[in-house]
Amino acid sequence: MYYHESSVVLFAILAVLITFAVYLILRHFCCWYWKINRRIELMEDMLRELRSLNAALSGRKTGDVPRIEDGNGNPPAGV
Repeated sequence: MYYHESSVVLFAILAVLITFAVYLILRHFCCWYWKINRRIELMEDMLRELRSLNAALSGRKTGDVPRIEDGNGNPPAGV
């Protein structure tokens, strides 16, 4: 059976477009299901908070940064 050249090209273009559309739909579903978008939002919030904390502490001297202690004035175990 002989196919016209333009119909083969049209079929290939449609196949690529349909495959791309299915990929986008599945990607959106997977990101929603595993809450990837929410994780990214939380990580961006954490980065923003860390940057503000770093900016607040950057004006202090090294000795001015409070030490982490266990309540008795001792550093935590393993430090």
